[in-house]
Amino acid sequence: MEEYSRAVKSAVSLIKPGGFLLQGGVLNSDEYYTGRRRFRCHRLTRDDVLQCLKIGLGGGSINVLFEGQFPEAKLTTVEIDPTMKYIATEWFTTKEDEKHKIIVADGVNFVKENDKKFDLILLDACYNDQTSSLACPVAPFLDPSVIKAISDSLTPNGTLAVNSYYTMTPTTKEHEELISKFKPYFQQCMIQNINRNFVLGCSKKDLPRITEEYLKLRVNKIEKEITNIIGGDYKFILSR
Repeated sequence: MEEYSRAVKSAVSLIKPGGFLLQGGVLNSDEYYTGRRRFRCHRLTRDDVLQCLKIGLGGGSINVLFEGQFPEAKLTTVEIDPTMKYIATEWFTTKEDEKHKIIVADGVNFVKENDKKFDLILLDACYNDQTSSLACPVAPFLDPSVIKAISDSLTPNGTLAVNSYYTMTPTTKEHEELISKFKPYFQQCMIQNINRNFVLGCSKKDLPRITEEYLKLRVNKIEKEITNIIGGDYKFILSR
């Protein structure tokens, strides 16, 4: 029992603030056995499984990714153009089932009228033509009332990912302007360059800043856990 406790503590120490430890088991089960011992556990229902919202379908590549990489996630996709749904489901490998639903509706109206909470929202709504320097997201999603509605649709630890595509290489000022539109409704926002696309990520949770002080705290905790598990005296050295 002591070894099991140490193993759990070690695993927990690796979890980010606000994260979860999931142990293998069966949905709706409130106990499990290991080493001929019975342990009580939190009952996991299907409503606890990750809930995701995607605005903008395209060819459905993200939907296919979720099906293969996140089989337990429930994905709701909102697409304004019924033709895109037809193309994605008839000509690509996108499909609908109990976990993946495609709703033909205006994404702006959907988030404003929505009363459900999502763990993750993916905004991938773009202009078909590229007359605007910012092709994604389309202007209606930059309205403060819409951004607030998106934020309100997230769980307390929820995350928003926005596909930000520019027809020309964006300047630092343009990045800052985009972040400034979303930042009032989130704890943190940052932009990551992925090939020619820039992804704006915003979190409802105030994640710890990766400072030298924070790293020292994490190192100290890891040193103690290693000592508790295998003994000895271990020291890590931080270097720049």
